Amino acid sequence: MLTLPALEYPYDALEPVIDEETMRIHHTKHHQAYITNLQNVIESNNLEESELMHYVKNSRGIKSVRTSIRKSIANFAGGHYNHSLFWKMMCPSGKSKPISRALGEMINKSFGSHKSMVDQFNESAAALFGSGWVWLCYRPEEDGLVVRKTYNQDTICMSNSRMIPILGLDVWEHAYYLKYKSSRIEYIRSWWTVVNWGFASDLFEQTVLNGKKMIVESNGSIKFV
Repeated sequence: MLTLPALEYPYDALEPVIDEETMRIHHTKHHQAYITNLQNVIESNNLEESELMHYVKNSRGIKSVRTSIRKSIANFAGGHYNHSLFWKMMCPSGKSKPISRALGEMINKSFGSHKSMVDQFNESAAALFGSGWVWLCYRPEEDGLVVRKTYNQDTICMSNSRMIPILGLDVWEHAYYLKYKSSRIEYIRSWWTVVNWGFASDLFEQTVLNGKKMIVESNGSIKFV
């Protein structure tokens, strides 16, 4: 059953970086809309009721519906997947566990320093044209971390991609416009103070070090198998 995950903190917990009104609208309206629309598309096209990851991975390969429907499924499933991760990748300022030694070392290996990673991430987020996401992700082929953009609600793991998201930032205007207006770069720079390094470190350990797969379930919860 596709359902909206509850946040692990109150709507005002990320202030002053992200205001309460933005968080409430983003969670209850935007995220909920992706879930509702995906459920409606599944039912109206008589698709088999499957777990969220099925639609995230296979939306563009569903042959029983026309191309426009496949695109809608990709957007709605991706919206549910991306936001379910996004909420967990943040926590109130000062409440995050420290970045783990393993993740810190991988960042230094991949970018030269933590600052260089942040700078590259910020530049990519500021330069992204239109709406989308920026991700710090692990690329197995290089045994290293890379910064990548995805557009609209595409996910970093669509199709046959083997990249693993470690940290992601929503740069759609609905994520920041009420507070920051057109100053996307101010939102990006401020966001680092509410990053949940404890979650990112655990995600890195479970998937990269322990070789498990991360699953975002239909109810928005995260599990490793």
